[in-house]
Amino acid sequence: MNYESYRKKTEEVTDKTSTNKNHIFEYDLSPYTDEFDEVFGFYQENLGINEKYRIIPSVVFFNNNQTINAKAGKIDDYYIISLNMGLIVGLINIFRNKTDLIREESHKEFFDFEKSLDVPIHDLMYQNAVHFTFYHEMAHLIQKSEFLENYLYENLDNSQGFSERRHLLELDADEFSSLSIGVHILDYAEKTFGSEFNSEQLEKLIIISCSSIFIYFLNFKSYVRKIYFEKMSHPHPSIRIMWIAFSVIEYCTRTLEAKGKKINLTTKEVYNKTLDFSESIADQFFTTNPVTEYKSSIGEVPLEMISYIGKYQNLKNGDKSLAVNKWNQLYKK
Repeated sequence: MNYESYRKKTEEVTDKTSTNKNHIFEYDLSPYTDEFDEVFGFYQENLGINEKYRIIPSVVFFNNNQTINAKAGKIDDYYIISLNMGLIVGLINIFRNKTDLIREESHKEFFDFEKSLDVPIHDLMYQNAVHFTFYHEMAHLIQKSEFLENYLYENLDNSQGFSERRHLLELDADEFSSLSIGVHILDYAEKTFGSEFNSEQLEKLIIISCSSIFIYFLNFKSYVRKIYFEKMSHPHPSIRIMWIAFSVIEYCTRTLEAKGKKINLTTKEVYNKTLDFSESIADQFFTTNPVTEYKSSIGEVPLEMISYIGKYQNLKNGDKSLAVNKWNQLYKK
């Protein structure tokens, strides 16, 4: 159990920062105690591993909010990731409790693939969604932006209005999280299938991973069907989904190629298969199929999408404060 460590960490935070102790979620009596304990232990250790980004001292804890959300902030010199307790419970309900998610009659290919894994696909999707949230928030800590003093929230209602800077920071955090997810995918592939895992096995793991983020985003209360560009405080989830999927796919393929391992995957094809898989399971999450609507909305604005993504690619390339640029600099060393 990591609870004693959690208690000491949260006491330290409430003693040395303005964090209100009444906002701390004490998970020892929760029906999901073991899950909260595992999540805290894994990510607090991860923050320690990533001290190389000079986010010290850093702590992750759960707050009492029951919505699916998280935030990152620098409060009184502490780098803090605060995960809503509702994030963990909500993602358990969305993914982990979907024990019949993959059905033989409708998902024969993935049904057979699941037999080769050490956990069911709905569990992998849950883990991946939590991973994505944590690494996104950690990226905000690494950015050390001007917004960090007042916390940066993941799932905002977009009421703050458009900010080019905020859009850039969110896309950068998404990409950093995608790189981290890519690391997990490659590690899991090797652990599960050995160093000689093949293109088909890797492709399925990427599809499962990206689909979990897709379904997660479509559950956001802030999700609106009509795609927008230079509006709101966060980029439209449709843009973020494409940005993330491409980043995960390209990281995995480039990394393996650099190691001399030939993987026969193309980014667009894997992305399209991700959409198809997400569409095939959407009926277990939604009454109407938002994936079908997503495909339609993307097809209506191809030039605007290309222009928007190109603009933010250019903005991020020269900005040394961004988390992905810091990742790349450490990788070069």
